[in-house]
Amino acid sequence: MITKVVRSQSASDLGIDFTRAHSGFGDRSGQDLLEVITPHQILITIEDGKVSSAIIDDVWGEVDQRLLPRLGVTTDKTVYHEGDSMTITIRNTSILTVRFGSTAYGLSFEKLEGDKWAFNSSVIGAEVIVKLEPEQTKRITVRLSNFDRPFTCGNCRVLSSGWTE
Repeated sequence: MITKVVRSQSASDLGIDFTRAHSGFGDRSGQDLLEVITPHQILITIEDGKVSSAIIDDVWGEVDQRLLPRLGVTTDKTVYHEGDSMTITIRNTSILTVRFGSTAYGLSFEKLEGDKWAFNSSVIGAEVIVKLEPEQTKRITVRLSNFDRPFTCGNCRVLSSGWTE
């Protein structure tokens, strides 16, 4: 049952609150399910008239039917200047092992341009597969002058991206 529909400022995002008679996610055909009223929230993104993303409760990818890896990314300060060192902490908050394509743990920076986030630069690391087990943490310190383009004033964010098997 749908309980609330919220359209974001962007015409391409739609949030829906709904309840199900069973807990859990995905196709559970043939499984014995515990009957319990469970509230959920889904964020649907539409691009070129097609659903590009549908995320339930920030943990389940409805389009590809899988649990999403969850990475907590924090920094040691909130304000930085050109040349400062930034210590970034990445924590795997999921129940899955997350793998990365380099020792930089998929770190990249985006800058807010208008109302959209745009790629700024990425952290370079040795190209080997590294992993974070569930609840494992990794700290990386980067110097903000060691990039191919300088950081300029503005609102930036740090991202870490990897994959699960």
